[in-house]
Amino acid sequence: MKFEKKHVIIALVVAVALWFLWKKGFFSKLTAKANAGGTPTDGGSSGIDLDYILSHVNYTGTERAAIRSLAKKAEENTDTRQSLQAKAYTNGVSFDQQVALDAIWMLYHVKVNGVWSEDWTDYRGKELNSKVRNL
Repeated sequence: MKFEKKHVIIALVVAVALWFLWKKGFFSKLTAKANAGGTPTDGGSSGIDLDYILSHVNYTGTERAAIRSLAKKAEENTDTRQSLQAKAYTNGVSFDQQVALDAIWMLYHVKVNGVWSEDWTDYRGKELNSKVRNL
């Protein structure tokens, strides 16, 4: 396939435009709108906010602490918040569901040589993951 010069230039212009939009936070605003316009910790008006999740899934104290800790980190750290927003959008869940899913992932997966394993170390993590996704 032969690329014409004008196609390469168009692709570069589009790539640069997308990069500028990403740097300005345009896509995180879209994600927030997709999650009913809420702030990172209230989950919007979708009904699936952090309080709802914590009251409808039977978490242990350790699990609750991990979820709240990650939510607090997302409030304080723009990179963490944007990463979670992007994952939530990709996974089709609310921001707060993604917070819970990530916290559970970190509790029930092991890191080997700095890389997260693909296998759950405990069935409980897999069960909690399923419950959060089905809210």
